[in-house]
Amino acid sequence: MEVAGLVVGAVEVLPLAKECLQLANIHIGPSKHDTTELERLTGWLDDIIQTIANLHPLLKSVDAGGHSLQAQHIEG
Repeated sequence: MEVAGLVVGAVEVLPLAKECLQLANIHIGPSKHDTTELERLTGWLDDIIQTIANLHPLLKSVDAGGHSLQAQHIEG
């Protein structure tokens, strides 16, 4: 499922993006405006990471057609 692939990719990339923002925050220095903006972006990434973590198991449980992988249909 393409969406699940995107989610898996995001799960790997977003924490790195958050870490980069935190490192940038350390190096920016005393500028309150920039620090506040970085804190806002870091919080936004936290929300996205949490949402993806919640959705990821659900996306893995369906096939490309949206059918549950748990329910096996056997024709005979």
